[in-house]
Amino acid sequence: MDLKPTIEGLENKLEEVWNCLTADEVGVIGIWGMGGIGKTTLLTQLNSKCLGHFDFVIWLKVSQEVKLEDLEDEFVKQIGLSKEKKSNDKAALISQVLQKNKVLVLLDDLWNRVELKDIGIPQNNKCQVVFTTRSELVCRLMEAQRSIKVEPLEWEEAWRLFQDRVGFETFAAHPCISRIAKEIVRGCQGLPLALVTSAHAMSSKKTLQEWEHSAEILRKSASSRVFSILKLSYDRLPDQNMKSCLLYCALFPESFEIPKEELIDKWIGEVFLDDGIDQADPINKGYNIVQTLVDLSLLEDEGQEVRMHDVIRDMCLWIACEVEKEKESYFVQGGTRFRNELPREELRYAKRISLMQNAFVQRVTQVPGSPHLLTLLLSHNRGFGTIVDGFFRYMKALTVLDLSETGLRVLPTDISELVSLRYLDLSTSEIEKLPRGVMKLEKLQCLNLEYTPKLRKIPRQMIASLKMLQVFRIVGSHFILGEFSVGELERLENLKALSLTIKDAYIYRQVLNSQKLSSCIETLLVEDLEPPYGELVGTKTQTVYGINKVRCFDKLRKVRICCCHYLQDLTWVMRAPKLMELIVRWCENLQVISSYEGEENEKDLDPFARLEFLVLIGLPQLKSICWKPMLFPFLYDIRVCGCPMLKKLPLNTNSAKGCDLEIEGTTDWWFKLQWEDDPTRIAFRFCFAEIAWPYRTHGTNTSADRNRGIQHRVRCLLENLDRLAETRTMIGEAETRTMMGELVWNFSDSYMASRS
Repeated sequence: MDLKPTIEGLENKLEEVWNCLTADEVGVIGIWGMGGIGKTTLLTQLNSKCLGHFDFVIWLKVSQEVKLEDLEDEFVKQIGLSKEKKSNDKAALISQVLQKNKVLVLLDDLWNRVELKDIGIPQNNKCQVVFTTRSELVCRLMEAQRSIKVEPLEWEEAWRLFQDRVGFETFAAHPCISRIAKEIVRGCQGLPLALVTSAHAMSSKKTLQEWEHSAEILRKSASSRVFSILKLSYDRLPDQNMKSCLLYCALFPESFEIPKEELIDKWIGEVFLDDGIDQADPINKGYNIVQTLVDLSLLEDEGQEVRMHDVIRDMCLWIACEVEKEKESYFVQGGTRFRNELPREELRYAKRISLMQNAFVQRVTQVPGSPHLLTLLLSHNRGFGTIVDGFFRYMKALTVLDLSETGLRVLPTDISELVSLRYLDLSTSEIEKLPRGVMKLEKLQCLNLEYTPKLRKIPRQMIASLKMLQVFRIVGSHFILGEFSVGELERLENLKALSLTIKDAYIYRQVLNSQKLSSCIETLLVEDLEPPYGELVGTKTQTVYGINKVRCFDKLRKVRICCCHYLQDLTWVMRAPKLMELIVRWCENLQVISSYEGEENEKDLDPFARLEFLVLIGLPQLKSICWKPMLFPFLYDIRVCGCPMLKKLPLNTNSAKGCDLEIEGTTDWWFKLQWEDDPTRIAFRFCFAEIAWPYRTHGTNTSADRNRGIQHRVRCLLENLDRLAETRTMIGEAETRTMMGELVWNFSDSYMASRS
């Protein structure tokens, strides 16, 4: 839970942990205390404080059912090792890196002992570990050399925190409000999480009557006092649909990063976003609800995902399973490695069932018989691949069915019995074909077939028959969009969100010129385009594709272009105002990303205003990204490799304001960059991070490829070391040393001494 920018009452604990790390050099430190007490906030502040004092600061979020391979993968990602290494090598690789560097490992929310050596964390004075847990027993199991308990806030600290978050003008509205507020604060029992959420709930209440009503609800509650306090934020939500949206997040496992896109699709399937009055786009409405729940501290924003704090999730399950059991009736065993037989009596009356992330066997043979069931989540169970016929026979009310991230190969024939189904997710499954029974799902609004590598058959006219379809996602599927399918998509009157893979130049032109489809596309993957018959690479691109120059891609957020060798520019992407991710790879003739040449009316456009991630790899002819420097208010990463003609980035000093940008590329490319002016070069001088030029273009990674890559990197290193003296003179020795890093600095000193 976000308690920034302050950590009232935790300053002394932060200082204690800091002293253990720096002065006493304690190897393993445990921070423990009850949920919602502020342990994660303390770790977040420690993370910020330690940056620059360690070579690596690694943050790992650990759930109840920790999997060592997941920790290893995250470790590998954060220290920059290749993800292609075999899993049994990862611990050794991690250990090799950590042995040579000063490292701090932060483990958040441990529930059981983790063998540090199993994930490559060495037991030496260079590597220190700080973890948080709810249990002092875990501190002992982890053999923590120092255990620090986080206590509830003292009264003065709790009262000050609550006052700050509510706002003093509210207390000035009536002299008796302060008395009621103190009663609420006492009920929070010193928990920062409860204090912050209840303060959010009360901050909009300006009359004495509103405060008295809230206090009366708390006094009458016979259940958990803290949950009752937290429930104030739930009760404050403006309507039942938004309350249902919040409770729905508790169906996901603990600490689960929930993709916003997936969550909103499920809300659409549950009809939470259709009140019959507001005719606004349901997807936009969904994002607005997500942001509202984040602003109320009921969800944590993780970029493209959201996370629910454990205590908030427990509160939501308490509401769904006890307070509003008759209306909600949840059965949740998500992330618990549930292996037992399903409890038939509980399932008989359940309206929403979540069995995500469990140790399922190969077949689901039990027929639950749940006539009231609305939601069934079986995702992230890679073990099972078969559902028996008859499984869906008694689920006439089912509206949401999630079978993603499973080994499912075939849907049973009785899928056609799900006459109320509005949401079907088969993404990242082993599904091979869609049965004709899907055509009978007349109420289906969301169909997700993304990243289904074995899907080869979708019956003709199936898509067109799903007349209620609002969301259709098929990017990354083996099924190739054909010409007939474009026509089917255009006949979907209710379509609002679309993700596609395109591998045909004519289809590419059709989709981008379609008013209907261009207004719906959210993600577009274009691969292996070849020029249509009779059209040459040298022909001007706008003529080749005849793309409508006034077309606007209002919802497009992700574009990935790969191996499209006759594309010369991607100017059309500038008409995607919400574009967040642009990845372009291996396009041999691409010369410019966005150009306004001959288009005077495009000079005032502000493309890439929402861009966060830009990747340009293997573009030997690329000379320009766009025609002028941009602000890039959200951009955090530019990655450039194999673009030798790209001499300038669209950045100036205004781009650097409030910018937290990392620019990744080869060192030789970085030193040859031309900047708008000296202030711009200085502003971005510490943003560079070196990455290796890939050893291969595509296909097999041969030893010859690897050798050429190594030789290239050695030549670049020697050239850059020769340039080091000039760099020292230009920006000063101290800044050069910081930019190059200690290891490269020491090597360069030795190299230069040998040359002299």
